[in-house]
Amino acid sequence: DYPGHPSLSSQLPTALTSSSKKKQNPTRIIFTVDSTKPVADGAELLYSILTNATVRSFWENMVSKNNDTSKIPIVIVCTKQDVKNAKNWKRMKIQLRTELDKIRKVVLKSTKNNKSKDVNEGGGGEEILTLGVPGKTLDFEKLGEDIPVSIHFTSVSCVTGDGMDNLKEFVTSGVIVD
Repeated sequence: DYPGHPSLSSQLPTALTSSSKKKQNPTRIIFTVDSTKPVADGAELLYSILTNATVRSFWENMVSKNNDTSKIPIVIVCTKQDVKNAKNWKRMKIQLRTELDKIRKVVLKSTKNNKSKDVNEGGGGEEILTLGVPGKTLDFEKLGEDIPVSIHFTSVSCVTGDGMDNLKEFVTSGVIVD
């Protein structure tokens, strides 16, 4: 969640593509979701990040400039595990995948309709970036060759500290233990 208020989410692509004061580019991303709430808003934000042309191009350039064949790790942190009825990371992964699939289908259908209107009106239509393989269920391991990220999941509780060691390991090394 950037930085915690929905009205600021439009600034997220800029934050993900601009260098810090030390001129370092982001090498890992932590994406938090509240595991006590529905995933729709989080899925919409994640979809907008992964399909943003500026962000995707920046990540591709960053990886190729460093001659790096690895992908930028993103960990989706499912918070509030100490709360009764909180969903664990496995359940959140399923729900997030389902919601991303719904969004993708709506976007693809809308794109198809808009392209036919553009062609009829003499326009060329604009390319829309998508996730995964059209017609197949979204797979976090196969988001697309042009998306240089790897997505991982973990559960944490800031109240009890459960899962925090795993998150600290991700911050220092970029590795998450499932």
